[in-house]
Amino acid sequence: MINTDKTGIAIFVYKRHQHISEVLEGFRKNSIEKLYIFADGPKLTNELEAMNRCIG
Repeated sequence: MINTDKTGIAIFVYKRHQHISEVLEGFRKNSIEKLYIFADGPKLTNELEAMNRCIG
């Protein structure tokens, strides 16, 4: 069994808010304490709103 007290997880996000919400909920349910989130900037100006929802 993995000791989740010392497990760190990195997640890379872009613009799929619903998917990210589901993944983060799974981390909460599994007591992940160290989470590193990396977000790329929008490639097009019309993607800005979707990116802002992800990094909120």
